[in-house]
Amino acid sequence: MIHLYALSAAPNDLAGVRGVDGAPVETLPIEPIHALASRYSDPPFPVTVDRLVEHDAVIESAFACGPVLPVRFGSTFTDERELATHVLPRVDSFVRQLALLDGCVELALRVDFADTDPFRRTRAVTVVVEDLVAAAAGDARAVNTDDKAQGRAALLIERAAVDGVAEVLRRRAGVHPQVQVTLTGPWPPYSFSEHRAVVAP
Repeated sequence: MIHLYALSAAPNDLAGVRGVDGAPVETLPIEPIHALASRYSDPPFPVTVDRLVEHDAVIESAFACGPVLPVRFGSTFTDERELATHVLPRVDSFVRQLALLDGCVELALRVDFADTDPFRRTRAVTVVVEDLVAAAAGDARAVNTDDKAQGRAALLIERAAVDGVAEVLRRRAGVHPQVQVTLTGPWPPYSFSEHRAVVAP
């Protein structure tokens, strides 16, 4: 069984990096990209907090070497042939995504508003998320506001611009004292990887 962590544009030097349950991490070529994976003799294993942490640790190690498309925990394949069968039909899309992500990180926004009325809360957090994203949009390569009604958004930012964008967001958050704004990151681009949810058989 192959457990997939991410796709990358180039081979990653992950010698010494351990994956889920301590397994070695390999770079498997699926030209013109590469899959970061571990091999197991057993069937798929259950999800635990420790395994989720180990899975994400591999993604972060690879991310330190270059752009990656993170993959959801539990994307497993019987062998390299099955893995390639699922990746190759969309390989051109993955190449474009990796090019978009090159040199970038994700900043995550969360807006909380204490209100017992769910309609008022949704309206308040949506307005603030839209305002904050607009303030930083000029410095973002991409934005993801799919969860803005829940008070969440993500921005894809060039590494060199992270501090400046974070400062813009903190200043802008100051005009919304009625809500609590939390900014986290930089992270690997979890919110900008279509591959994360769709590649597993």
